[in-house]
Amino acid sequence: MILFLTFMALFVGTLAFAVLFGDWPERWGAAIFAAAWLLTQIGMAGFDADNTQANPYVAIVDLMLLVALVVLALRCDRYWPMWAASFQIPSLIVTTLTIIGANSDMRVYMNGTAVWAWLQMFALALATWRYRRTRVKATSIVL
Repeated sequence: MILFLTFMALFVGTLAFAVLFGDWPERWGAAIFAAAWLLTQIGMAGFDADNTQANPYVAIVDLMLLVALVVLALRCDRYWPMWAASFQIPSLIVTTLTIIGANSDMRVYMNGTAVWAWLQMFALALATWRYRRTRVKATSIVL
């Protein structure tokens, strides 16, 4: 439970940081992650509350998140959306393998999807920090 609460604090903090201090790619990324989280919560409502099996709806949301991150990566001049999309692929693979029955250990499923979400938030936070740092340097130059 402590890992979940820690991740949620990181998630909310990263999204707020991206919205407040990022440029349009970071803001869109924050919106994409927030929408994916909301759709995941809707999909999980009433489906196996004790997490003993993977949810096919979550796999669909994960696939939509991957597509949205790839589109964002193609539309902007940042590297972080490519990294975030690449972090999404293993998560989607683990979810798919669990759904089709190739993985029956729920610890593998839970950890195999969670670790990539941490890395996605790190990529977004780092990108926002770098954008903010370069913007502050650019505006503080005295001519």
